[in-house]
Amino acid sequence: MEAKELIIVIPAYEPDYLLPELIDKLNEYFTGHQMIVINDGSKGKDELFEQVKNKENVTLLTHEVNRGKGAALKTAFAYIKTLGESYVIVTADSDGQHKPEDIYRVYNFYKKYNQGLVLGSRKFDGDIPARSAFGNNCARFLLQMCNGIRLNDTQTGLRAFGSDLIPFLLSIKGDRYEYEMDMLALASKRSIPIHEIAIETIYINNNASSHFRPVRDFTRICSVILKHTLPLFISLFFYILGFVFLYLQFKNHEALKEYRFGIGIVASGIFALFIHYVMNALNICNGNRYVYKNKRSCIYYIFGSLLLTEITLGISYMLWYLTKLSVLAFILGIVISFVLLILEVYIFALKSKLYEEW
Repeated sequence: MEAKELIIVIPAYEPDYLLPELIDKLNEYFTGHQMIVINDGSKGKDELFEQVKNKENVTLLTHEVNRGKGAALKTAFAYIKTLGESYVIVTADSDGQHKPEDIYRVYNFYKKYNQGLVLGSRKFDGDIPARSAFGNNCARFLLQMCNGIRLNDTQTGLRAFGSDLIPFLLSIKGDRYEYEMDMLALASKRSIPIHEIAIETIYINNNASSHFRPVRDFTRICSVILKHTLPLFISLFFYILGFVFLYLQFKNHEALKEYRFGIGIVASGIFALFIHYVMNALNICNGNRYVYKNKRSCIYYIFGSLLLTEITLGISYMLWYLTKLSVLAFILGIVISFVLLILEVYIFALKSKLYEEW
C-alpha cells in the first residue's frame, strides 16, 4: 500500500527476534514508507540491531545508554524535524503487540481527517495480564477524574499524528513511560482532538518482554496526571485563605461586621477564580504556555468557571443566611467548591469516540 509520506517510529529497548520480523512484515505491507528504529541503550544486542540497520527503508538511531521510551520517541521526532518535510508519523512498539493491519488502520484514519492524535486502543477484557489490566484501568480512572479525558486505552504505543505536532511533542517533559501520558493530558489542554481506533489486543508470553516497572513507572504516570490538577487545588487553597483573612479582617468593623461572611466568600471566590484561570492560561505547573487554542475556548472557559463560582458562592451564602452558623456554612462551602471544581473538569472534558471498525 502506497504511503510515501509515512514514517513509522519504533523505540526499542532489549528487543528480541520480533523486531526484525515486524520490520519485514511492514516492508511487505507498505511501499515507499520510512521506518526509524531507536536503540535505547540495549546491551548485547549489536548483532540484532546490525540486522535491523541493513533492512530496507530503515534508519537506525542509537542511544549509548538507556534513556527511556519518551526520550527515544523525542530523538526520533527531532530527527524527523531535520528532514524539513511534512509527514504522517505512526509510533509502534517493538514487541509484536501491533499488527501491520492495525498500524495501517490508524494511519489511514489520520489521513482521512488529517488532524489531532489517533490512538490504536486495546480492549482490556478477557485473558489480559493482571499488571497490564490494573495499570491501564487505574490510569484511565485517574486521567478521567483529574483531567476529564475519557479514553479506553491510555498506555497504547500505537499513535498517529502529523509532523506539525513535533514542536509540541518535543516540548513535553519526561523521558520514560510518563511521557506518553503527559502527551494526552497536554493535548487535551491544547484542544487537540483525540480519536481512538479499536485494535487487536495482543500479549505475547503474558507480556513478559515488557520493561514497564509497575511501582516506579506507575508512580511516574500518576504524578503526571496529578500535576495537571494543581491549579484546581491551589485555587481552592486561595479560596480558603482569602476567606479566613477577610472574615477576620472585618470582625471588628462595625459597619461591615454583619456582612463579613458574604464579603469573604464573594471576594475570595472571585480571587480564586482569577488564580485558577491564570495558572491554566500560563500552564505554570506544566511548563507549556499554550493551553487555550483560541479566543473562543478561552471565553468559554472563563464564563463556565464564573458560572460554577457563582453557584458555589450562592449556596455558601444561603447556608450562612439560613443557619447563621458561619463555620458550618464555610466548611460546607469548601466541600461544595471542591465538588464544583471537579465538575468543572467534566464540563471541559475531552471525550474520545472509539471507532470499532475502520
